[in-house]
Amino acid sequence: MKLFSGGRNAFVFSGIIFLMLVIVFIVVIFSQPSKDFVKTSAVISEIREYEEYDEEGSLVTKQEFYVDYDYNGKEYRHVHLDIGSSFMKKGQTVEVYVNPEKPYEIRSNTTAAIYIVGALALAMLAVTVVTLVRYIKAKKEENKENTAAAK
Repeated sequence: MKLFSGGRNAFVFSGIIFLMLVIVFIVVIFSQPSKDFVKTSAVISEIREYEEYDEEGSLVTKQEFYVDYDYNGKEYRHVHLDIGSSFMKKGQTVEVYVNPEKPYEIRSNTTAAIYIVGALALAMLAVTVVTLVRYIKAKKEENKENTAAAK
């Protein structure tokens, strides 16, 4: 399947990818800490690696991140971090957001992810629009040829 061939399959493929990116974008936005969360620094205390099978039955390696931080004069140790990256290393300092009502509830800063996913969604939207325009033009040409052949 040629992605930019103007065919129906390319349009459907581009649309599906665009919708998936939009869903990820919405999930990332809603996973942002509320305005009441307080930004603080934390140190990555442990990175646990484990393997599990994905939906297709392939064995994949995943990671869980745990951090230590101080909040309101109290120490919080080995608290699970919601989102991590393979670039994170044990002992690294990261910014987290603490829920003042439940200080063991923290969120990572996913602002960069919002921009990355947003940019990918816009790029896929552009690909979808270009593919749709090419598909419509190809259909018009096909209809002209069929009309001319019928005469």
